[in-house]
Order: sequence, then C-alpha cells, then structure tokens
Amino acid sequence: SSRRTPDCDDDDNNNQTKDQLTGVGIDAATKAIDRAASLLNQMEVIYHDVVTTPSPPSTTTTTSSSSSQANHRDTPEETKFLTTIQPTTSTFNSILTAYSNVAGVYNCLAAVGAADDILERMETRCQAYAVATDEVEFGVGGGGDSASISSSSVSSSSFSGEPNLESYRVVLAAWNQFSSPKARRRVKELTMRMEDLVEKE
Repeated sequence: SSRRTPDCDDDDNNNQTKDQLTGVGIDAATKAIDRAASLLNQMEVIYHDVVTTPSPPSTTTTTSSSSSQANHRDTPEETKFLTTIQPTTSTFNSILTAYSNVAGVYNCLAAVGAADDILERMETRCQAYAVATDEVEFGVGGGGDSASISSSSVSSSSFSGEPNLESYRVVLAAWNQFSSPKARRRVKELTMRMEDLVEKE
C-alpha cells in the first residue's frame, strides 16, 4: 500500500514555504504527488494480481456470484486487457522526478525518501518477475507451486517498469542535495548502479 509523504520539518516555517515561481505550498505539492503515487501503486497491484493469479480453464463457466468475485478473470480477453494496465518506466520516472523536484525546491528529505522507496520497488518487482518467468520457462519448482505464477501471463509479457539511467539519475540528484551519512551512502550506491547499467548496455 502507498503512504503519504510526511511533512518536511527542516525548519519551523517549512510547511508555509512556497515555490517562488508557482506559489504552490509544500503541502499542496506533496498531496498531488502522493495521489499520483497512489494511482501508480494501484496499477502495480492490478498487474501483479493478473500475473500471479492462475488463469481459469477456458471451458469453465462461473455461475455463482461468490465464485465470480473470487475468480474475476473469466475470459482471455479480460486477462489480455488487464495485462495492459502496467506502469512503464516513464510512468515511474514521472513520479520520481516530481518527488525529486519537491526535495530540491523545499529542501525536503522526506520527498527524497519517497522517491528512493519507489526506485527500490521498481528494482524488487523486476527481480521478482524475472525469477518467476525463469521458473515458468524452465520448469523450476515442479508441482505447480512456482509462486502461483500464470504461465500464460508471464511468458507473454514482462514487467516494463525496469529502472533506467534516468530513474537512477533523478534519485541520485535528489540525494546529492543533502549531506547526511545516509545521503552520501545512497549517492555512492546509485552511482555504482548507474555505472553497472552503462556497462551492460
């Protein structure tokens, strides 16, 4: 589940600070971004549910309302549609950029943390779906218990929210505005990941 970005408390007047160009206060800015981040999370949940819920047999007809609710993907067409509700890298990057901008304008460490959490979530989902796809393709974990993955969903689609150089650059730039030990550590870690990504390209 998504969480609201905590108010920044770098100084007593921080919550009243406004961007000189837009006149938008930090509370209004973070509220808008938090809403967008919440919608992003809902997209992730929908896609994850489709990928990890086994598809019902094509000959099965749902008759009861209770079973219909439990098995909400009754047709291949619906499954195909739901797999399109997948946030892409550009979707994630838009949220990362927004949080990073708030961090810079308002000197808001909490916004950097929110962006960092989303970046780590991107990495985690990519790794998880990659493992699931390998298990389906190579038959790992026989007996049908390979994380309850739907082979038709995983083998025909891949998670398109993998972080790219821009994802890391945005979050790194946000952390680079702070001098705490954690900020310095994250700058170093993100720099290394960017270098690794460049080498792979």
